[in-house]
Amino acid sequence: MLNVSTPVLSQENAPGYDFVAEKLITVECGSVTFPDGDTLNPDLVTRAGYLLQRDAGAGAVEMWDKQTQMWVGQPAEQDVQPMFLKNGKWQGLLVALGQNDASGDKKFGTDQSTGYPKYSVCCLFKGKRNALDVQAQEGMSPASSPVQISLPGSGNRAGLTMVPEDPTIATEIRLYVKDAVFSERGFVSIRQSSGSVLLEIVAAGARISIMPDGRLVLTPGPGQGVQVEGNLFVTGIVTATNI
Repeated sequence: MLNVSTPVLSQENAPGYDFVAEKLITVECGSVTFPDGDTLNPDLVTRAGYLLQRDAGAGAVEMWDKQTQMWVGQPAEQDVQPMFLKNGKWQGLLVALGQNDASGDKKFGTDQSTGYPKYSVCCLFKGKRNALDVQAQEGMSPASSPVQISLPGSGNRAGLTMVPEDPTIATEIRLYVKDAVFSERGFVSIRQSSGSVLLEIVAAGARISIMPDGRLVLTPGPGQGVQVEGNLFVTGIVTATNI
C-alpha cells in the first residue's frame, strides 16, 4: 500500500483557513512512497487525484457524490479531481465558485454564523513500482486541515436571496437582516406552499403570516400581546379561545 502525505490547502492572501470562493484553492500533496520508502515514479502513476469532503457540523462528515451531484455519507461514485506533479510536489486546483448541487443550491459555502460546513480533501494515488509489476499499489492520505469557504456576499449584514438561486425554478424569495455575528435577526419571506403562497414577516420572536388559504395569523413574541392603536372595526364573527 502506498504511503501518501497529508495534503495542504492554500489560497493567495488567505488569513489562516478562511478562504473565499472567488479565488482558486491549491491542493498540495508532498511525498508518495512505497512501504520501503521508495518514491512513486510519476511515469508509473495510474491515478493521482483528490477527493472532496465536508464537515456539516455535529460530526456529520460527507463526501461529494459524482453520480447524484450531492453531499452524501457514502458516495456511490467517488469524484476524483486530477493532480499533477510540479516542483517535486503533487498539486491540484479546487474551484469553489459557480458550482451547484443537483437541487440548485451552492456546492460550497460556509455559514458565517456557525462556521460550518468546513471543507477538506484526501489525496488518492495508485501506481506501480516498476513497469514489470503486474498489479499497482494504491493509498489514500489523511484528510487535510479543514477550511471555511465564504461565498460572495456572505459577509453582508442584509440582503435578498432566492431558493434555489436560479430564478427560473426558485420557490422562495427572502429579504433578511443579520446582527454583528451574522445571526439572522429578521426576515420577510414569500414562498410557494400547497399550490399557493405563504408570506411571513419575522422579527424579535414575533411572526405575521398570510397563509396559503388566505388566513392572517398574528403571533406575538413570548410573553407579548397584540396591540391595536386606534379604533378596531370587525365585520363577521369574533371567536375567543382560552388556552
